[in-house]
Amino acid sequence: MTEPISTGLGIKLASLVGGAIGSAITLANLPKMGTWQRLVAYGTGVAAAAYIPPFASYFMGLPPLLDGPMGFVAGTAGMGLVSAIIQFGADPIGAWRKIKSREAQ
Repeated sequence: MTEPISTGLGIKLASLVGGAIGSAITLANLPKMGTWQRLVAYGTGVAAAAYIPPFASYFMGLPPLLDGPMGFVAGTAGMGLVSAIIQFGADPIGAWRKIKSREAQ
C-alpha cells in the first residue's frame, strides 16, 4: 500500500489542497468582513481541512483517498463556523433575532 503524499508538517497534501480550494470558495461568499477577519477565517478553514480528515478517516474507517474531498468539506465548514462566530460576536442580538426568524418559518 502506498502512503499519501505529505507536506513537511505531516499534513496530507490532498487534504490541504482540497481545504484551500474549499476555503477560497467559501471566502468569496462570506458576508462583509474585515481583512483580518477574512484572513483568520481562511486560516481556520485550511487548518480544519488539514487536521480533521485524518481523524475522520481513522475513526470512521474510511480510505485515505477520501481525504481530499473531506478536506474540501472540512475547510468549507470551518470557515462557515468562524463566519457565524464573527457575526454573532459583532451583533449578538441581531444574530439571535435572525436565528429565531428562521425558526418561525
